[in-house]
Amino acid sequence: MFKFIVAGGGSASVSIVNNLIKSGRVQPSQILVIEPSLVNYYQPGFTMIGGRVLGDAESIKKNSMHIIENKTANMFPFSVPILQKEVVSFNPDQNSLSVSGGESLQYENLIVSMGIHLDFEAVPGLKQALDDEKSTVGSIYRLPYAFKTNKIIENFKGGNAVFCMPPLPIKCPGAPQKIMHLAIDNFKAAGVTDFKVHYYMAQPAIFSVPKYAKKLKEIAEGKGINLNFEHTISRVEHEKKIAYFKNKDGEIAVPYDMLHVPPPQRGVNALKNSTLVDKTGFVEVNKETLRHTRYNNIWALGDCANTPIPKTLAAALSQSQVLTHNLFQALDKKDINAKYEGYTACPIFVGNNKLMMCEFKYGLVPHETFSYKQDVPNGFFYWAKKWLFPRVYMQFVKRNWWFGRTMFFKPKF
Repeated sequence: MFKFIVAGGGSASVSIVNNLIKSGRVQPSQILVIEPSLVNYYQPGFTMIGGRVLGDAESIKKNSMHIIENKTANMFPFSVPILQKEVVSFNPDQNSLSVSGGESLQYENLIVSMGIHLDFEAVPGLKQALDDEKSTVGSIYRLPYAFKTNKIIENFKGGNAVFCMPPLPIKCPGAPQKIMHLAIDNFKAAGVTDFKVHYYMAQPAIFSVPKYAKKLKEIAEGKGINLNFEHTISRVEHEKKIAYFKNKDGEIAVPYDMLHVPPPQRGVNALKNSTLVDKTGFVEVNKETLRHTRYNNIWALGDCANTPIPKTLAAALSQSQVLTHNLFQALDKKDINAKYEGYTACPIFVGNNKLMMCEFKYGLVPHETFSYKQDVPNGFFYWAKKWLFPRVYMQFVKRNWWFGRTMFFKPKF
């Protein structure tokens, strides 16, 4: 029996566990983290790898991996036990869960932060294309494929460069167009002139927040990018270099010389058939308190929660502050009075060493930290994204020195 079990060992888990320990109310021995991976990644860095922001693939592997990856154990306070197994099922009525190998574990309180499943297999032909080193199909949503994307962009000599965006929800919905703008910068820097960029989106707009969508569309059209709305990738024939997209009229074939595909995404397998999730396959929580709507001793945050907001690292860090406060309030039998407003952030590379810092909350309402002019691309934000944010995650989050939108200042509820 553990007082707290944290299912998952990603960024959301790192933040919540550090909050619990630094509160002074919880001992490391009272927590069990369940995470099969030995490595913890700063996943927003995959875009910078694929887009060559940090250099070519070999120089990144030699000089920059320390800002992208760390040992999972190093991201948590010393002596917090980490069980390197997979959660395979939940039994919330018995306050238990099962892990690989058949072991059952009991908890008093469960925090679920298991991320999201990258469903590469959902698009016929995609996984085979990505695994073929000779193909010109890449994706920044997994580290090996991000390195492959880096090389594809480096070797691109011209023709059709096709980028796409799958249906929501996905983690970091700004990433599919970040890599597009970074690729264009690389093409131009290499002297490639004979190319055409196409962007196919499942959505009816280039971004969900109108304020930012207006500017992002203007930037894309100014670069001559061919925007195609309400088109969803349906299959890939990489030997023929053809991608297929479905729209309201049927299916179209699009030839490419390079193709970037973010995979469709869904709830992780362990949650899919559990009673913890709603019909979307994500953990059913109150969107403000982050407490499960039916099980009072279960909480969820990060990509696996059904909060109606884009899934980002910024959202997870803000959620962890609310969840920690409300969890202690519940244990003390007090009112749960902290509310997560849906804050999330999408720092979008838009080319020319500039970035648009898109910050918003529930209702797709801008919720900006720095300026009401954050729809204007900015060089300082580019620098912060490239150098500051990875180090903040690797050094400050694990020490409980960074609190999301309030940065170094712990929010008060």
